[in-house]
Amino acid sequence: MPIHACVAHQIYQNAPVSSEKERTNSKVVLTGLHLTSIPSTIIKNRDHIETLIIDNNMLTENSFNMPKFRNLKELSVRNNKIRNIGVFIANMQKNCPNLEVLRVRNNPGWPEKLKEQE
Repeated sequence: MPIHACVAHQIYQNAPVSSEKERTNSKVVLTGLHLTSIPSTIIKNRDHIETLIIDNNMLTENSFNMPKFRNLKELSVRNNKIRNIGVFIANMQKNCPNLEVLRVRNNPGWPEKLKEQE
């Protein structure tokens, strides 16, 4: 079950200490919150996040110059303000080494001819 923005902070703050295996596998959903950067709570708990959905925000390619998210496998950043897809992809390669799924459609830098594709 995904963790939605309204409770993500509280859940992470109150999460019991458990084994690494139990805490990895989480899905965090932070959509439509007008975010301009990745929240510090998410960065702090990045080793426990496998799926991060942050669609419909105000994030740019520079918002993703962040610490490594070693376990992140799926990232969705649809409908943000990413203008330079090359810089964004370089940040993803550097900071998300195990990323398998990336959704970036409907950002200003997404090529017109690929608007219908992911």
